[in-house]
Formats: sequence, structure tokens, C-alpha cells
Amino acid sequence: MADSKKIIIEFLHTDLSRCIRCQMSEVSLEASLKHLDQAIQELGLNVTVKKIPIVTKEAAKKRGFTTSPTIKINGRDIEEIIHGSPRHTKSYCGSCSAVCQEDTECRTFFYDGKTYGYIPRKMIVEAIKKLYPQTKKSSD
Repeated sequence: MADSKKIIIEFLHTDLSRCIRCQMSEVSLEASLKHLDQAIQELGLNVTVKKIPIVTKEAAKKRGFTTSPTIKINGRDIEEIIHGSPRHTKSYCGSCSAVCQEDTECRTFFYDGKTYGYIPRKMIVEAIKKLYPQTKKSSD
């Protein structure tokens, strides 16, 4: 069970300045926190968001990072929270391929019957609500 008052969100990415999938995931993260803001305030939760660029294999290994983008909440991968285990599926990423000048794959996310090339806002909200059930009543 998560600490009753502390939420640590790690947003791990390879290139937030150029990868469209990472940028869209960042927007989703910010929107999800805005959606939950009233519940977070009412419940006195302390949210820390760490945006962490992963630029070396050593950094990836240290953080348990396999594919960009990734969100971990209190050390748990978002897909593990939603599905019971991380899936780490990937597909071609045009923006990263253009930067690297070779075909590059970035992470995809399966949620609510669809596959996304970014982390959907509703998925982040659901993951937080699963870890912190007390936010359900306050944010609905």
C-alpha cells in the first residue's frame, strides 16, 4: 500500500524537447494532476513530479527504464498499476526516427481497449486512484 500522503511521480523520457510522444505524455500528466487537484488538496496529499531525462544506458539500468516514455508512481510502472504487469510494447516513432536518422521505436500504451503512442490522461488518473482510493470520491 502506498504511503497515505505521499505521491512520487517519475516521468522518464529520452528526449522531451523533440519526441512528440514524450511531449503528449507530459501534457497528459499535467492534465491528470489538474483533474485531481481538488482531491489532492482536500486530502492533504503531497505530490512530487520528477521529470527525468534518460540519456545513458547506465541511467536506464539504474531507473529500471526500458522504453520511452515511462511514468512510475511510487516506483511502480503505470501499466503494472493498471494491468498487473508492465507490457513495454513499442511502435515506430516518427519524431525520434527523424532525430536519430534511423527507424526508432517508442513505447505504446494499451488502455480502455485502444493502443496509444503516449500515456493517456485517463490512464494516469486511474493509476493514481488505484493507489490512492481516497481520491475517487473527491475527484468524481
